[in-house]
Amino acid sequence: MARIVAAGYLAAVLVVLPARAGAGPRVDGSPPSILEAATKLVEAVRARSVERIVAFADDGGIPCVDSVVPRADFARQLRTKGTWLNAYFLDQAAFRAKFADRLHSVSFAELVTQDGFSMRIRPEQDPRFPCVRFSSSTGASAELCVALKGKRWVLGDLPNCA
Repeated sequence: MARIVAAGYLAAVLVVLPARAGAGPRVDGSPPSILEAATKLVEAVRARSVERIVAFADDGGIPCVDSVVPRADFARQLRTKGTWLNAYFLDQAAFRAKFADRLHSVSFAELVTQDGFSMRIRPEQDPRFPCVRFSSSTGASAELCVALKGKRWVLGDLPNCA
């Protein structure tokens, strides 16, 4: 279920409320919506569940700049304290202390817990590789792109390969 909330005078954002379980196919076999999958990723990050976050990695890995991060390496980095990916998805204090910069001022882990958190998808995107914009009322934001693999949405790229 979703509802539209006015944000300023000219814009509206889609606020996603808790959706059904799973980022895989629906009972009827169709893929979930992009926002259903994004909601599941947010829930996994809030729960600090490495396994549930790794479920968003394609079996062949996740593209990152000019390489691919293998699924096993993504899982290892999420589990390893002190890595960029661990801090970004799971440890907001470590991210702020060690990795925050102009491009990524807050971690995804921090963003999804901030007041006024919302998600939206621009309608004019390539439907094969859409991006979800996550933002909060503090002005912090992040964008993650996804790709449909079979009947599930997976991360289409990573914000940092290290």
